[in-house]
Amino acid sequence: LLKGKDSSKLGLGNIRDQEQEIPFLERQNGSYVLGRIRIPEFTGKRWPRPGKCNDISVASLKRVRKLGVWECALVRFPDPVWDEESKIPHFPVVFLAVESSTEFLLPVPPVEHYDDAPEQLLNQFMDALLAEGVCPFEIKVRDERTYAFLEEFCQRLKIRFGMEECMEALNDAEDDFLDHFNMSEEEEIESIISM
Repeated sequence: LLKGKDSSKLGLGNIRDQEQEIPFLERQNGSYVLGRIRIPEFTGKRWPRPGKCNDISVASLKRVRKLGVWECALVRFPDPVWDEESKIPHFPVVFLAVESSTEFLLPVPPVEHYDDAPEQLLNQFMDALLAEGVCPFEIKVRDERTYAFLEEFCQRLKIRFGMEECMEALNDAEDDFLDHFNMSEEEEIESIISM
């Protein structure tokens, strides 16, 4: 197709914002035919949202006094985790929830397959809140992924909810979490002993 023709005449080149169609090579009757196809409209990233969560936990949290402003984020482990030699490695997701005035980090266990079942992490978050006997008065998140994760939860419990870019307590907690992965084995043991 390119013999004796300029690539731009075939429609090959840089895509500019005003482009509506791009070249499309299609197989027809055993040979390839160059056509054009319309560029699909950008729909944006769709983040996983929890499905059915534990309604008993939601009802229990409605009876708990609301306290504090909580800074929250979903953080993926920076290094892969293997459960067994034969399994494929995965990157678990941990939910960091830090009360901004006290810098208390809520202990929420990580989950293996967040994208497939985000409700598992939401249920663990609610269990951790109930174990501490607290329900957030306000929750702040810094990204759309965490917003999608908590939006319905906050609506159901009438928790003030919003996005904020800079959250100091959350950033400190995340730095500590990520520093843990950069530790040597001896530093990790020292850290466990000091805790």
